[in-house]
Amino acid sequence: MSPSPTVKRRSAPHPVDRVRHERGTAGRNELELSGRAVRASAIPLGDPGAIVVLYDVTRMRALEAVRREFLSNAAHELRTPVTSIAGYAETLLAGGVDAETSHEFLSTIHRNAGRIAALVADLLVLDTLEGRAEVIGTRAPIGLAQVVADAARTARGVTPGAHIEVDVADELSVLGTREGLDHIVQNLIDNAIKYGNDTPVTVRAQRIAQRVRLAVCDRGPGIPDGHEERIFERFYRLDAGRSRDSGGSGLGLAIVKSQIEAVGGRVWVEHARPGARFVVELDAA
Repeated sequence: MSPSPTVKRRSAPHPVDRVRHERGTAGRNELELSGRAVRASAIPLGDPGAIVVLYDVTRMRALEAVRREFLSNAAHELRTPVTSIAGYAETLLAGGVDAETSHEFLSTIHRNAGRIAALVADLLVLDTLEGRAEVIGTRAPIGLAQVVADAARTARGVTPGAHIEVDVADELSVLGTREGLDHIVQNLIDNAIKYGNDTPVTVRAQRIAQRVRLAVCDRGPGIPDGHEERIFERFYRLDAGRSRDSGGSGLGLAIVKSQIEAVGGRVWVEHARPGARFVVELDAA
């Protein structure tokens, strides 16, 4: 019995060889090498020589994907209030609307205009935070107790029935900016009240070595497993019907994260069972 003949398979040409053998005076192609996106340019030097230059464009492609997603999300967030404003305004311009209905339509237009203004303001804040150098050098000692007290007072003014328990020692100070800390603490307390389902909100702080940890905890439905990192992404929302799916710009936690990182800190979320605990860690003053 004669042995079976060996079948030789022609291997696919190497991606760089494909670029090198392109016809014409010069070739340019984008290919994948070892899991990286690479742009290859080739200039023939005569058979079989060529100069091939490789550019790693992996990060560029990733940034382009982020930009497309960001623009798509921003457009989606703006589309609903803009459509609402246009529809109600068109009805009012057509006339024949009684005074009560007209007032209701104008209130809806005003509310949606406020949503657009809030979204634009948040976008500008986020762009400023992510587009500038870190402000580590401009930090100053800030008394944390006063920041928390002011934020709690503001939250009670907006939601009179809010129950906020504060345990922050007067001597605790952190390195940061007052404006940034005000926004960080206010946002976290407001979120805890909003998603806490009328349960008490606790704000505690402690010093650990050269760092200070501030924890804002609610007792609401909490955050499902697997979403702990993604809730800090721009425009990220949990599935409808789940905890923390709401209105707003969808940028609040993304801004908080950017502000904390801008002053050398970090933020994460823990499961409180029930509820969620947002922890901010900053350098102690």
